[in-house]
Order: sequence, then C-alpha cells, then structure tokens
Amino acid sequence: MENISKFKILFSYPIRQPHLMSQVDYDLWENLYTLSNDMLVEVIFNLNPDAIVAQNYLLLQRIQELQIRSLLNESIILVYATNPESASFLKGVDDFHLVACEDTDLLEVKVLQHLEEQHNRMFSITPPKPISKDAPIAIIGAGIVNLITAFCLVQKGYKLVVYAADPTPYEEDRWKEYGCTLSGNDARIFSFNESRQHHYYGDPLLAAPIDQYRKSVPDNGWLCCPKEQLSTSDWKWIEEYESYPQWMYQKIQKEIIDFNKESYDLWNHLSKQHPELLEDTGYVNRLFRVYSTPEQYKKGIKAEQALGSFIRELNTMEIERLLPSLHEALRADAICGVIEVEGFGIHIHKLALKLIKVLEEKGTKFHWNESFDRIEFDRSGQVKAIRTGQRTIVADYFVVSPGVPRNDFLKGTSSHGKIGAMLGCWLTLPTDNVSELLYPIKVTRAGYASEEAASGANIIPGIDRQGNQVIHISSGHGFLGLDPHNLHADYIRDLSRAVHETAEDLFPSLYKKAQDSGMFNTSPRYCIRPWTPSCLGVFEGIPTVNNGLFIITGGHNTGGFAHSMSVANAVIQAFEGSSHPMHRLYHPDRLKSFFTPYGLPHHFSGSTTVLGSV
Repeated sequence: MENISKFKILFSYPIRQPHLMSQVDYDLWENLYTLSNDMLVEVIFNLNPDAIVAQNYLLLQRIQELQIRSLLNESIILVYATNPESASFLKGVDDFHLVACEDTDLLEVKVLQHLEEQHNRMFSITPPKPISKDAPIAIIGAGIVNLITAFCLVQKGYKLVVYAADPTPYEEDRWKEYGCTLSGNDARIFSFNESRQHHYYGDPLLAAPIDQYRKSVPDNGWLCCPKEQLSTSDWKWIEEYESYPQWMYQKIQKEIIDFNKESYDLWNHLSKQHPELLEDTGYVNRLFRVYSTPEQYKKGIKAEQALGSFIRELNTMEIERLLPSLHEALRADAICGVIEVEGFGIHIHKLALKLIKVLEEKGTKFHWNESFDRIEFDRSGQVKAIRTGQRTIVADYFVVSPGVPRNDFLKGTSSHGKIGAMLGCWLTLPTDNVSELLYPIKVTRAGYASEEAASGANIIPGIDRQGNQVIHISSGHGFLGLDPHNLHADYIRDLSRAVHETAEDLFPSLYKKAQDSGMFNTSPRYCIRPWTPSCLGVFEGIPTVNNGLFIITGGHNTGGFAHSMSVANAVIQAFEGSSHPMHRLYHPDRLKSFFTPYGLPHHFSGSTTVLGSV
C-alpha cells in the first residue's frame, strides 16, 4: 500500500464556517497580501500548501508570477473564491481555479468540494500493457456485481474462470452460506438512489450527529451487535465514518447517484440487446414510491424531480387500480401519497442463475466452495497469485468482488479494513386474489427506527419455491463490524421489527394470514451487505507480475445490483487502458489522502499572530 501525504490548504482570508474544516489540514494567513515578494515566497515555501485560496485577485496574480519565475512550486493550486458577479468579469480567463457562489456561507463548501475534486484526480489506473483477448482472467466472487462483469467481459470476447466461496447455487436450506446476492430473498429494485450516501441529511453546512454506530437500532442507531464484541478494526471503521463532514457527503451523494444513472442507461441497453437474459426473471420495468406522511411526500417529490427520476403523481383511483394490494393501507391512512419514478424490479436469484447458465454455455468454468486465504505479492507489491484452501490461482488479470471479506483476505491492499458488514432483514407475505402485487414499491417509512436504520423499505412481487405469488419486503441497516459472522439473535430481532411493522401497516390482512399460518415461526431471513465508512464503493487496481491488473470492486452498500453495470464498464475500461470516473472516485485511498488522520485535529500552523516569526 502506498503512503500518501495529506492535502494542505492555505486560506488568505477569514474562514466563515470553521466547523467545515474538521479533519482538513489547513493554514490561515489573513494578511498574506501585505507581504513583500521575498516574504511571500518564504511563508508559502515553509507552509508548503497544495492549494492557496484567496478572495484577492491581485494576490493570486503575484503568486502565479512567482510560480512562473520558478520561485514557488508550480503545482500549487490557486483558487479565486468570489461571488457570481465578480466571476462574470473573468469569463474566459483560466489563470486560476474560479469558484463562485452567491451564498457566502456556501462558498467555503464549494471551495472545499472543488479542491477535493482536483485532488482525487491523482488516482488513476493504467494497465502495464494492453490486454489481449486470450489473456487469462480470474473472476473472484460470484455475486451479482461480478456475474454482470463476467457477462460483459465474455460479450467482448474475453476468456475467464470464476472462483466463488458460495456453495453451488442454489440450495434454499443453505441460504446463510451465500453472499448478499443469494442470501436475501429473490427480489431486488433498481432506483436512481438505490445506492447512495445514507448519512447525508440534505444540508452541507449541518453539524450532523455522528454517533449512529455507537447506538443500537432501538436507540435510533445502526449498531446491531454488543459493543464489547467490536474489535479494534471495527472501531477504526466507525471512527473513519465519524471523521467526514456533511459537505463531503453531499459530494459523495452526487457521485454515487451519477454511477446509478450510468448503470440505468446500461441496463436499458442490455434489456434491448439481450432481452432473453431478462426473460423469466420477474423483470418489471416500472417502479412506485409510497410515502407515509405529508412531509415525506412533499420532500420525496422534490428529491425525485431533482434526480430526474420523477414521472408523475398518482391519484387515489390510480393507486387502487395499479396497487390494489395497498387498499387496506389507503383506507387506514397509512399512505399519504404515491408517485411513479424511473426504475424496475427483478428476481435476483433467477437473474444470477441465468447469468451462470449463459456464462457456462459460452465456456466459462465455475469453481464453487473455494476458501480464499490470502493474496500473494512480490517484493515490489505486484500481485503474484491468490491462495485458497483448494488451489493457487494465477492469472494475468483478476477481478475481485469479495462481498464482506473473510479472514483478512484483502490484507496488503488499500481496500483492507474498508468493507464492513451491514445486516438487512427480509420478510415474505402470501397474496390472495384481492391483494396481488403487480409492481415493485419503495416505501419511505414512519415509526420504529425510521429516522435512521430503517428509513425505507423495498417491496417486490415474487414467486416462492412452490410457484405461489408472494410479496417480498426488505428493510433495515444493522452494523456488525467487519466480521459478517458477528450475529446475535436478539439484535437481528430488533432490526427485523422494522420490516414486520412495515408489512403489518401496509398489508394487515396478509400479515395476519402469514402470522396465523406460522410463516414467522422460523428465524428471520437476512442478508449481509458490504459497506464502507463513507458509503463510497471500492475500486482498486494493482499491477500483477504478469503485466496485468488486479482489480478490487465492492462495498456498494444497498446498491450492488444497481451499480453492477457501471462497475462492469469501469473494469473493462481499466483493462483496456481507458479512464472511468470510478477509478478515482472509488479509490480506497482517496479520502484518507485528503483528510487528516481519523480522530486527530487538523493541522493549524500559521496566522497573522505569528507572522513576525517567519
């Protein structure tokens, strides 16, 4: 792993919102513009900033002149922070990075976001040599992300072998042994914000609560295991989450959703190019959002319009016609409003099994029940092989999508320790002639844990193993630490309360029918999602000893399926020597190289009060 120095910013004017600078390494020198050129060079040289932010245009011109004369490092980013009116006079001038905002409180947010964007451009992935069609490719992991990646690679003529820790799919009585794709119920939804920054509260200036992972689900937190069961690595994960401000989460939110949108276009293209792939998979190209309160409804419409996913509002007659299964909830005023949005639903197990079948028909070999032990590196840090309990896997190119990694498998990579285990609960209801569900629904919940760990629920029409129509419901986020086996029955029941409450509120008769029939007498169904502290996915590229690439993908929180087409595109671009935004935005070192170490205060080394000491 590479040791990367932190990014330092020099501000030459008073900072209006000091709390925004939490964990940012910065210096403040308010009268920088009064210094002579010699003193200016000395101060900047000693502080050694990566960027200088000023509201004095003449100051930046002086600094730029000193850069031209090679008296200052020419790589220092010069940012002119101003208002739109002043910026309009500089139209066409590209001497400096221009950041303009009418709201002076938000100006610092825009500056910080702009600098983080410039900084993350340092991350890129370049294969040592162009990939050939016959290059050996090993696919490690057979969740939906890697199955889609494998399908796209095969479609382009590449040859590959898949290795997975899962049992041979699919055996229902072994559901707990599968990864997230097959352990949950046979249902998924694609929406524009299926994967997102789950802790962005809508205001980049907000000093939001950050103790969600220190509180249990009943206490309005996300922790789903006893605190004493958390390891040092688990606490490090939590402390990393706590170190990021809302302005960064706003930026992350947009980035993640942009990948969802890219994936949506690619899914639509796939459905047209390969319609046979989606046949008999429960694919329903329609999606509705249901809101529990007037405030949620108003806010939801605005949010979906901003995303570009909003289609229309439904009146009561349309709700009853299109979503007859909600008739009891409507009469009980448990639903405030419904809108139609872009998206779709699918039976994820059937899709995964079809992908496996298609890949095998095209010559791809699958190895199941692999126990992945470690990655082997040479002295220079290049990947030599992967060791499993069964074999040594050698290839020119690897695509590793490990779900929640076991046994420190990613040790030696920057992704090690980044992907935690997040529990999600499932419940299945029977249907009847009156309450058949035709379309997938996303519910914005009210009630138990709805402010944090279970703010929403997904409801998808399904078919059980006996061929009966059913309704699958999922909800909840429960942090287990980095160990997916850190499961405790009482905590699982605490989280599953949210999905039961949703089912009973929306489908009271069906819920009672299931209850009376004993459907809830077994232990709750769950899946374990791979989750990073920032909610950013992971995309890491490491050279191999055979002049290829070892790529790690994953950590897509609630949106592995939604993200999968975009991830596949990013993998192919990396192999073929092209760039993709995911290469830098999902690099595991991106944030830790911009922010100061987790839990430590920012560096503050200068101000007008110490000017004379320079």
